[in-house]
Amino acid sequence: SYSDQNFYSNNGGGMTNLNSSPSIVNTVFRRNIAAINGGGIYNNNNSSPNMVNTLFSGNTGSRGGGMINDSSSPSIINNVFSGNSAANEGGGMYNGGSSSAPTIYNSVFYGNGADIKNETSATATGGNNFCENYAETGFTALTADPFSDSANPIGADGVWFTTDDGLQPSSATSPITDEGDATKLPLDTLDLDGDGDTTKAIPVDITGRTRIAGTAVDAGAYEHDSAVLSVKNID
Repeated sequence: SYSDQNFYSNNGGGMTNLNSSPSIVNTVFRRNIAAINGGGIYNNNNSSPNMVNTLFSGNTGSRGGGMINDSSSPSIINNVFSGNSAANEGGGMYNGGSSSAPTIYNSVFYGNGADIKNETSATATGGNNFCENYAETGFTALTADPFSDSANPIGADGVWFTTDDGLQPSSATSPITDEGDATKLPLDTLDLDGDGDTTKAIPVDITGRTRIAGTAVDAGAYEHDSAVLSVKNID
């Protein structure tokens, strides 16, 4: 995880990507600070990282508390943006420059102030997403907290990736449970379950539990009430 960092005082408190497109899987960006852009991540100059099962929690910046995309278009699948803040615009995400066009699927924005802010002709599109105040196609409005304990994201044990983490669906009837689109899950190119098959969809959530436990994949990084799989460590 990338937590309590301030690597670059102006841009990208947790991570800065400049003309680069890393794969970011099963990762936490927590309480990072940037004086200007992107408390969690700053994507700049045609950076298009692929982000799956990733959390942005409690990050702060002047713009884009969780993430800022400046002429960059990341792929965001089954992510959570919760409790991030920006002094000016885009507590969850800020998209700047006319060429920024992130695609977002199966993701949840809650408690960020302004969830997503698009500058000029920048866009944020996708489907099966849930948020408080971004009223575009593919984003369903949340009227209540969908998480088990958003005030304590890491859970009582103080350890990420465990079953008491607070940013998992609150129950089987949470508005984000069984509400994702499984066809948008990426391939398991990192072989997270260690079975040698990299041609199937990613089989686990951020904790290593089975990715689809109910009738459909859950939105967000966690799968509600799911069994634990054996997960391969990635160096």
